[in-house]
Amino acid sequence: MRILTAPDSLHGYSTPSAISANNRYAIVYQNTVAVRIVDFKTGNVVRDGLNVPFEGPIWDARNEDIIYF
Repeated sequence: MRILTAPDSLHGYSTPSAISANNRYAIVYQNTVAVRIVDFKTGNVVRDGLNVPFEGPIWDARNEDIIYF
């Protein structure tokens, strides 16, 4: 198991999951930062402070570079 985020972090219930199609990215929320995208394998932040609803982002089923919200 790898811890990707600090305490007080949550992931939304994206369809089918908070992790992208090819298991590369995860969408997470932190109280002090807002929504961010984290590289699932390294834990590095890819995008920070996204202005999208926490429960809203949904990964595209095939292209992990596309998020619907």
